[in-house]
Amino acid sequence: MKFIPGLYSPAYPAAWLLFGMLFALAVAHFMAIPWPQLASVAFYAVALVWVSVLAWRERRNFWPVTALDVLFVGFVLLVSASLVFQGGFWGESGKFARYLPFMVGIPYLCGRLMREGDIEHFSRIVLYAGLAVLPLLLLDRAVSPDQGGERWAFFGQGHGALLVGALLAAALIALCVRGAASRNPDGSPRSRLFHYGLIGLVTGFLVWVSARGWLMAAIAGLAVLVLSEYRHRGLRGTYLRYLVYVIAVVLLSLVVLPRASNQFYAKLLTMPPQLVAPTRVAVPTHMAGRVWVAGAAQEATHAHAADPILGASSCRPFKEGDNSVTIRWVLYREAVAMFVQSPILGVGAARFGERSCAGIQGYPHSTILQGFSELGLIGGGLFLGLLSLAALTLARRFIVAKNVMHSNPTTGPFALALFAAFLLADQIYGNYFMATGMCLMLGVAASMSAQQRKQRNA
Repeated sequence: MKFIPGLYSPAYPAAWLLFGMLFALAVAHFMAIPWPQLASVAFYAVALVWVSVLAWRERRNFWPVTALDVLFVGFVLLVSASLVFQGGFWGESGKFARYLPFMVGIPYLCGRLMREGDIEHFSRIVLYAGLAVLPLLLLDRAVSPDQGGERWAFFGQGHGALLVGALLAAALIALCVRGAASRNPDGSPRSRLFHYGLIGLVTGFLVWVSARGWLMAAIAGLAVLVLSEYRHRGLRGTYLRYLVYVIAVVLLSLVVLPRASNQFYAKLLTMPPQLVAPTRVAVPTHMAGRVWVAGAAQEATHAHAADPILGASSCRPFKEGDNSVTIRWVLYREAVAMFVQSPILGVGAARFGERSCAGIQGYPHSTILQGFSELGLIGGGLFLGLLSLAALTLARRFIVAKNVMHSNPTTGPFALALFAAFLLADQIYGNYFMATGMCLMLGVAASMSAQQRKQRNA
C-alpha cells in the first residue's frame, strides 16, 4: 500500500471530520436514501477508530507535552465537571455531552498528529474537495424542486449551505496561500489568469450559497495574511491583491444576485434590537448576596426555567423568525446577562438554553460568549487563553519566521488563515461542543509548538 501517498497521514481523517459529512449527505440525497441518526453515529465512529489507530502508531511522537495540551485538557475536564455537577449532563440539553469526544477530543487529537507535511497535504485535499463540490451544487439546483426562501437547502439539509460554506471558505484560503507560495514572476500570464479565475469562481459560489458567516470568515483569514505579509519581502503585496480581488468579486456577485439574496445579505447591517428592561428573578432571602455563585443562581432560577433572562419581550425576533442577525444580537445579550448573573462558575455547561429564547437546546452562537456565560470567569478565561496561545503559536510560524517563503511556503500561512477563519465563524455559528474545525486547529498549533521545542533542543 506504499503506492498511496501519505496513506497514514492524519490529513485524511481531518478532511473526513470537517468535510466528509457534506459529501456523504450529497450522495445520500442524489440516491434518494434517507439519512438516519445511525448514519451520523457511524460516520463519527469511523473517525474515532481512524484517529485512534493513527495515534497508536505515533504514540512516541506526542512528546513533549505543550502548554496548549495542558490548557486543552484542563478545559475539557472543566466542561465535563460542569456537565456533571451543574446539571447540564441531564435532560434534553445532555446531547451536547455526547458530542464532546467526537467533535472536540478526536479533532484535537487528529490535529496534534499533524506535521508540516500533513498540513500541506490537508490544504491540497481541501482545495480539491472545494473544486469537486461546485458541480454537485449546480446539479442539486438543477434536479431539486424550487424551495423558495432566502437560502437553498443544499442536498436536502436545512444547514446544507453552512456545510458548503465551510468547505468553500477553506478552499478559497488554500487557493490564495498556494498561489502566493508558488508565485513565479516569470510565470505565464495564462497561468496567473487561470489561478485568478479559480479564486473568482470559488468566491462567486461562496456568495451564491448565502453562507454569510463563512464568507466573512474567509475574508478575515485573508485579511490576517495581509497584515502579516509586511514581514516578508518575497510576497510584495500578493495577499493584498488577492484580498482586493476577492472583495471585488463579492461586490460584483451581489449585483447580479436576485433581489431576495441581496436583501438577505443586506440584513447583516441590522442594528441591535431595542429591548425593554429584563424581568428580574425573585431570589430567596437566604440566597441574598450570593446570586453570583453559579449554584445559587441555578437554584433561584429552576422554578423560572421557562423565563428568558432578558424578559419575554426579548423573544419577539425568535417568533418572527425572519432575521437571524437580530436573533443573534439577542443571543449575545443573553450570554452577557448570564455571565453578569453568575460570573464565577457560570450557569453550567450546556445550560444556556434554559434561560434563553432559543429554547432548551439553544446556544449563543459564539464560543467565547458561551464559555463565559456557561463556565464563568474560570472556564471562559481558560478557553480565551487557549485560543490566544494557539493564535500566537500559529503566528510565529508565519509572521515571526523570516525565511518562511523558503522553509515553509504553505503550511504556516494556511494554518494561520484557517485558524482565523474558524475563530470568526465560531463567533457567528459556534458552539464549543461542536467546534470541530477550531479543535483541529488547536491540535495543529500544539503540534507546531512541540516541533519548535524539539528543534530548539536538537
